[in-house]
Amino acid sequence: MHHVPTEAAYDFDVSLFDQRRLFRYNLNFCKPWILSKPVEITGHGAIGPFHIDPNLLLIHLRRVDHQVSRLRHGQRQDAYENGRGGARSRWSKSLDELEDGFRGVFKGRIEPTQMGAMPHRGVLEDFLPKYTTQEFSAQNYERKYGNRQALMQVDKFIDEKPRMKFQKRVFKLPVGFKTRMI
Repeated sequence: MHHVPTEAAYDFDVSLFDQRRLFRYNLNFCKPWILSKPVEITGHGAIGPFHIDPNLLLIHLRRVDHQVSRLRHGQRQDAYENGRGGARSRWSKSLDELEDGFRGVFKGRIEPTQMGAMPHRGVLEDFLPKYTTQEFSAQNYERKYGNRQALMQVDKFIDEKPRMKFQKRVFKLPVGFKTRMI
């Protein structure tokens, strides 16, 4: 995430983690990306069971640069005005509403991570006990909401209030955090 008061505009020639140190977890992005058996993948989940790998993080770059986010939103507003997006589409929001959302992300305390560790493993264990030893499926976890019953989306199996409370927290990447490219 781009913390405008302390970080420069994103430079595409410099490593991401040399420029951005703040992030939020969003369990909507906890998805099956590396599969060992056939599973039907859909836009935001899978139909069929899968395993969650605690060592794999999906990094969504939507807010890596504030100005790029503004430009992209302007394009989406144009598309919305030309009939794209649905009645509840976020594309209909004004740039002022986008700005309010961007500022709102940083209203709370920025939390350090512990000893170079990312907090997602403990959080997943709290929300999805035994996620490392059993596959993610409706047989192993209780769906809390969502009407697409066949679709396995991790966030739909976690009570909304604690999930939203967790997802609003902003963390600082551990010192020395680097990604390993495969």
